[in-house]
Amino acid sequence: MVDWRKVWRSLIARLSRWWQQISKKLRRTSAASADSPQRPPLSYTHYEFLFNQLLEGVNTQGWSLKEINQFFSQWQERTTEEEWLAWLERFGERVLESRSPNLELAQRMVKLANVYPRPLGQCSREIGLALLERPREAEPEVIEEPQVDESPPVVEEKPVVLEPPAIKKLPIPKPPEPQEKPKENLQPPQKRPQPRLELPSLNSLSGVLHWLQLRPQMVQQLAQQMGMETNKPEEVLQELKMRALMKSSVEQEQQGNLRGAIAYVDRALSLNTQSAIAWAMKGDLLFKLQKFEQAIAAYDRTITVNPNDEQTWYNRGMAQFQLQNFELALASFEQALNLEPSFYAAWKNKAISLLNLGRDREALEVCDRALGMQPDDPVLHTCQKKAQESLERRDKMGDGE
Repeated sequence: MVDWRKVWRSLIARLSRWWQQISKKLRRTSAASADSPQRPPLSYTHYEFLFNQLLEGVNTQGWSLKEINQFFSQWQERTTEEEWLAWLERFGERVLESRSPNLELAQRMVKLANVYPRPLGQCSREIGLALLERPREAEPEVIEEPQVDESPPVVEEKPVVLEPPAIKKLPIPKPPEPQEKPKENLQPPQKRPQPRLELPSLNSLSGVLHWLQLRPQMVQQLAQQMGMETNKPEEVLQELKMRALMKSSVEQEQQGNLRGAIAYVDRALSLNTQSAIAWAMKGDLLFKLQKFEQAIAAYDRTITVNPNDEQTWYNRGMAQFQLQNFELALASFEQALNLEPSFYAAWKNKAISLLNLGRDREALEVCDRALGMQPDDPVLHTCQKKAQESLERRDKMGDGE
């Protein structure tokens, strides 16, 4: 007899691992300024991907404190503990505002604090406890169905073993595989008469859809794990297909095939034209190909879907900077700062944009503010020095502002 609960847990674990692979590569590309190459900071979405990976490592793989520290050290050039805490507080506000119970997330966040007693772990614990303690709407009583309704018929001679869906095949849909006819010796596990259902193959898209349609609670759990608010199997399956295409895009990028990566992103966008992260990925790939105008167009589509992503505004500004559209770049950096006033890289490149526009006094003021965040940044000191020298020359010429 197949234990469907084990099959389901295996499916969830596999999907989680696949999506974590995408999260490792979804690092938004930003341009280098004329004075200083910049490592792009992490966006809200990237923090969320990484945090889910961290929770998965602690709760499923049993990460120790040493492994958690190694995880954070991989990102120390892109973010700091203070920035992690700032993001986690924003994340906590969002999940607490959500009507979804998020009980599994809450338990994982509490467990993180048991292994990682630093401020980030304690903040995670507080959010997890708040989720567990908040009042919830009355839930209908869950009545366990008889085993026969949860498991397929039993083969007496050779058990029928069903494997979890081969999601890797989703990027290239195939027609459903022929359904096997029930064997004559199949018997229901109980004496009362039961219908003999032909089970479609889980290795086909229609098989996965049929499998999900028979298990609404599993659909809800999978949707929640992917951050979706739906109970429709079709929408969950479409999201799985889209994520598989995006994973293929990441793999193509890793192999250096940027155009192939864009082709997969375009296929993902054909399934959902409102995916902000897919548009952002396309913008980043176009940026790497130095197609800055097309990259800006992709970032504009990202902003149309999610206007509150400061990282997209910042990357848009960097693409505009590469085209020497300093006024437009400045406006994009300022919008990023309106959304996230502590966005250090945006302050830095705003100062450089002002310097390129000849607005030396403003550039000097912005340099001073950015140096308050990173006092040892040599590029900012260079920018500050150039602005001061330019102002001094103007003063000598009697053209001071």
